[in-house]
Amino acid sequence: DEWVRQRQARKQFRYRLRLDFNKVPELNILPWELQRDDNFGFLGQRTDFALVRYVKPPDDWEPTPLDRNLRILVVMATPDSPSTELPKLNLVSEKKALDRIANEVPGIEMDYVVGHHASALIGEPAVVGDMVYALESKLKSDQRWDVLHFSCHAGKELVGFRVEDRQEVVLYLEGPEGSYSSLNQKRMSELLSTLDKDGKNPRLAVLNACRTAEAVNGLVDVFLDNHVGAVVGMQWAVSELVAARFTQEFYASLARDGQVDYAISAGRSQVATLGTDQPEWAAPILVTYMKDGFIFRRGY
Repeated sequence: DEWVRQRQARKQFRYRLRLDFNKVPELNILPWELQRDDNFGFLGQRTDFALVRYVKPPDDWEPTPLDRNLRILVVMATPDSPSTELPKLNLVSEKKALDRIANEVPGIEMDYVVGHHASALIGEPAVVGDMVYALESKLKSDQRWDVLHFSCHAGKELVGFRVEDRQEVVLYLEGPEGSYSSLNQKRMSELLSTLDKDGKNPRLAVLNACRTAEAVNGLVDVFLDNHVGAVVGMQWAVSELVAARFTQEFYASLARDGQVDYAISAGRSQVATLGTDQPEWAAPILVTYMKDGFIFRRGY
């Protein structure tokens, strides 16, 4: 209501709405990004309005300054399916969007961990062996990666799952020669915990895969529980065109001022211009520790 009053008075401010579900976790499942005002339309489409799902940070967490380029590690995979449930991803549109960011936006460094099939599509060298091991090795190297970006399928484990894990969402990566491999929540948590102890955990995780941010699956919590300050995920399925368009505008905005909450607003706004029949623009959500939205500040 306050944002609407200020807009009606023609005052040019940017507003941030923080949603804290700590005392009412059952409300977290609702698609708050679809809030709408009769005069100004969907608030989640506006670049001057940030909607954030806020989580109180751990007592021992604090943001760190950035005195160098922002480093983004991109993970791309489209494995062979052990069943008929897993369609192939194209990945080309999203790779082109990332290339534009790397080439046109100053202050960004980008590298890839790519599977066998993904490599054939986008032209980046494929890892040798299983992507999970290659990713662990890359993240544990001397260089700290600020953003960990996944472009892949996600869902329930397709091979050898335990009954008690049937609700867990995993990331579908590639094994040797493009075979199916998965990165489950336990292994991701162990990796992030090791990185955290070494001061190398990412500032931001971007899970550009369908349904990675469903409130019930726990994947976002794995990152937050290991001191990753912000997580972007998808609360329902999105097309590859939407994922690519969101990626380009999100990172362009993020690189300008370091505020992840307004960057996700910019990404949603750009997706909304596609005019799809489904509300895919509202799929990206942000869960973060940061009240001011900054995952980095230049020179502080």
